[in-house]
Amino acid sequence: QTGTYNIEAWGAAGTDENADPVGYGARMSGTFDLEAGQEIQILVGQVPEDTTGYYGGGGGGGTFVTVVPHNTFESILVIAGGGGGNTDPGNVVDADGRVEESGGASETGCEGGYDGNGAGPCGYDGATSCAGQGAGFFTNGGITDCGDILADEVAMAYINGGAGGEGSCEWHPWGGFGGGGGTGCSGAGGGGGYSGGGGSYANGFGGGGGSYNSGENQDNQSGVNTSNGIVVITLDSPAISWVSASENSGTVPVGESHTVNMSFNSSELEEGDYLADIKINSNDPDEPEVDIPVTLSIFTDVLMTDVADTSVYEDSGLALALSANYPGYEYTFTASSDTSGVEASVENDTLILSPEPDWTGTASIQLVLNLENSLSDTIGFTLTVHAVNDPPNAYGEVYYMDEDDSLV
Repeated sequence: QTGTYNIEAWGAAGTDENADPVGYGARMSGTFDLEAGQEIQILVGQVPEDTTGYYGGGGGGGTFVTVVPHNTFESILVIAGGGGGNTDPGNVVDADGRVEESGGASETGCEGGYDGNGAGPCGYDGATSCAGQGAGFFTNGGITDCGDILADEVAMAYINGGAGGEGSCEWHPWGGFGGGGGTGCSGAGGGGGYSGGGGSYANGFGGGGGSYNSGENQDNQSGVNTSNGIVVITLDSPAISWVSASENSGTVPVGESHTVNMSFNSSELEEGDYLADIKINSNDPDEPEVDIPVTLSIFTDVLMTDVADTSVYEDSGLALALSANYPGYEYTFTASSDTSGVEASVENDTLILSPEPDWTGTASIQLVLNLENSLSDTIGFTLTVHAVNDPPNAYGEVYYMDEDDSLV
């Protein structure tokens, strides 16, 4: 659905040799305008998953949310850096995932990456670090050479799949998914993120991964997540396609008025009630903002309650009250009978049935409800008029007859 979305990403934590979190992942949040059908890609960072060896301290993976083509700076929505690992227990603030774009340095001074790149090689006298360097968005973490670690075992950049890397000496754990660097011989891996955190080439912590946020209304915080990464996407303000204004801005001179026409379109809406507010912002010192509620009710059928068959006695009529629960719509009732013996009419939402004098029998009555939008519903029922015995009429009369005659 097209609209404004809030996207919140949390980087994963780095760990010590006991698999306890030490460098906490960053949290990055912002709002983004997305369109229906637009593809987004999500990589959720993980904590290092294996601590079976000595010298724990793997870096946590960064968490990434991107749009097509997923491999350019412009495709980044939000990235939250993962925390660095540590060879010692306990949280280290400097190992936390960062809100800054660059990756953090390790305790032994190995610098983190910058501009979306992984942390480069670092070590004694120019030798590469034994611990894994955190990867960035564009490039992998630096290659280690103080063990038998292959180039495809380093922490991988987001655009290269985001796998966590291995440190030297075949020690575990590997870094967390999302570009986390693995542990080394007495070293701790850097966190993955927009830019990778530096790995430590001796005892101590690895630097946290950097973060990036391209959204509006940002709310960013370093070092908050102690577990795997998280992505939460919430639709804040769905785009309103069913109502539009003839103009979105203008000037009204003092003492005058101006008309703005609102247009409604229900062509792509499902049945139900739709609510919105028209907000008018102005330089009026008393009412700088005015909210006008707008409601659109969509229905596909008009329904009347059935009327049960009924009856009356000869020479009497019937009146039935009618109602239509469609607020805001003009409506009319019409009635008809299949016989001239019964007149059917509607007056002031009252159905009036009037049989002709002395008429008896049955009549089929049809009642129609019409709305101004051309929707209608029709119901029918039977009216039976029962015959009654008319009372005798006694009246005086004079008759004459001849003798020996008879009178009938």
